[in-house]
Amino acid sequence: HFEWFLSPGRAVQLIQEVVGPDGGAGRAALHVGCGTSTLGADLLRADVCGSVTNTDTSATAVAEMARAHGDEGCCTWLADDCTASALPDAAFDLIVDKGTMDALGFGEGGAGRVGRMVLEMHRLLRPGGVLIQFTDEPPERGRAEVLRRGVAWQSTRWRAAREDPEDLFGDDETGGFEYYMYWCHK
Repeated sequence: HFEWFLSPGRAVQLIQEVVGPDGGAGRAALHVGCGTSTLGADLLRADVCGSVTNTDTSATAVAEMARAHGDEGCCTWLADDCTASALPDAAFDLIVDKGTMDALGFGEGGAGRVGRMVLEMHRLLRPGGVLIQFTDEPPERGRAEVLRRGVAWQSTRWRAAREDPEDLFGDDETGGFEYYMYWCHK
């Protein structure tokens, strides 16, 4: 399994800081662009939410995760496109993106894909819901403005989300990686 950016444990900790550690039993979460990440199952185990839908455009990745974690209770894996989702309006209280928007932004047409993703995430959230995004994009590069483009969030905030893992590549002289967490309340 491969994890973009933060470890699932650190991501869960940061998500709990935004949504609160309690009251997750009735919360429906969506993890977009899940790939082979265990973050969705980790959110369930930490009682951040009562159900998690993990989606990715890779049918192979979601099938692998469904096989590996099919006994995780209220955790499902579906092939879906976060820029044109087949999921119903206002179905989720929490949406987590850990690097998917970054991947969509690369290449020709990236800005359009990112814009469609923002619109879809807003559509999929219930009123009062929250979109949490983990990225390596610092605020000075305009990520908060991208998240607000075309939608009306009640608030958009960010913070640094430092990760201090083992030196994965053997060349990390800084003692860790700097990532950012943005969260938007609908």
